[in-house]
Amino acid sequence: MSDYDDLGGLVARMKKAAIDCYMAEDGFNPHWNDNQKYAKWGWAYHHYARPDANGEGGGSPLTATTTLEAQGSVAPRFDEIRSTIDTILTGWDTLPSGALCRAPQSSANAATALLGGAASVATVNDSDEIVRATETAMASLNDLAGSFVGPVYDKYCAQLLTVTQNLGTVYTILEAQYAAQQAMWPAAREDVVAICTSAAAAWEGRAAEIAAGARQDSFTVVAAVAGAVATVATAGVGTAATVGAVGAFASTTVSTLSSLDASGGHVSGDTYAEILASLVGALGALNETIAAQELELNRWLDETLNAMSTQLADYNLDAFTLADFSAGDGSSSINRTDTDMITTAMGRVEGALSEALRAAGAPPVSNPTPRPHAIGVGLAGTHLAASGVYDYANQCLQSTAAEYTRGRGLFDAAVADYFNTDAESQLKVTTLLSQEALIAEMGGRG
Repeated sequence: MSDYDDLGGLVARMKKAAIDCYMAEDGFNPHWNDNQKYAKWGWAYHHYARPDANGEGGGSPLTATTTLEAQGSVAPRFDEIRSTIDTILTGWDTLPSGALCRAPQSSANAATALLGGAASVATVNDSDEIVRATETAMASLNDLAGSFVGPVYDKYCAQLLTVTQNLGTVYTILEAQYAAQQAMWPAAREDVVAICTSAAAAWEGRAAEIAAGARQDSFTVVAAVAGAVATVATAGVGTAATVGAVGAFASTTVSTLSSLDASGGHVSGDTYAEILASLVGALGALNETIAAQELELNRWLDETLNAMSTQLADYNLDAFTLADFSAGDGSSSINRTDTDMITTAMGRVEGALSEALRAAGAPPVSNPTPRPHAIGVGLAGTHLAASGVYDYANQCLQSTAAEYTRGRGLFDAAVADYFNTDAESQLKVTTLLSQEALIAEMGGRG
């Protein structure tokens, strides 16, 4: 089979085959002894120039060697056939490769790993640091007594784990989206080649009056996307969260698109016109398949963004309200060993959150799968929806990291106030509590 990079050569073959088929239906076939010209029935002295190897030219009447007069030129009709094929294939020769999705997929994978999720591709960043360090802090907090212990445990331990697990799921869904796009476009290119090859073979077979072997080609887009998304899904997700598990995402995608994956790539017909119509239909079905896939991806991305927006406290620690915090009520019982362990553990969490934010990076500035407006769901594809989720997830992660740093400082200040090791500790507690109450607006979505 031809390669997509050589689609121009395949299109040239299609044009020549289509013209051969058209001429054969009018009783003209390549001359038995000279395939550079058509002859009536392949042998009679009534000739036209045949297109060259690139499907160009041809159609002019050649001087007859008998009293038979050559008819008028059919070159305009040849041009019309070539133009029709060019029009049908407009845009299909400039499909994206999907390679630009590799970087954001990798970044989302790394963020997932650092937030405690099971990344689809193992990396050196795979880590349960946040979970392990938080569990250490929780165990030590249980040994302390004081009115501020409960609020710290509730927000900076229990709720933190909810937030990081949910954000890990969001980055997993982003990874699945970029994995799907990265797999879809090479598959779509293969489908275009298969369709064009099938059309050329059908015209060639008809022109030569040879029955084309029955083929049941089907689109590879669905299988490729299902495989890519399943790879992410089977890596495992720490929590389904409110955005839904990636496994459900994969099964829903396959279910939605399976009806489109049936003999869609086969082009056939008994005449030039029927084969042409079949070619148009096959490319149209391929486009419907691509569009349906992108619509499904967009739907999940929109639902993810909606879940984050409406339940912000489960995705952004800064949006979770700290319970009444009183550091100096005289009822505290604090052991320095425990507080040192908590501070150290919180420091590890703080570092892991910062590393996750760096790993997440930024969404692609431009659409990583650019295509003509008529292919898929339009020029933007899933880029706008994915970028919206990506930006919002990064905002939530950044705000969570900043809030956790503030929480660690609040805990340290409360401990310092208890042990009277810092004259400014009470002021620090008051200041940090005031800052903690200023929940981020998150771009107007909160």
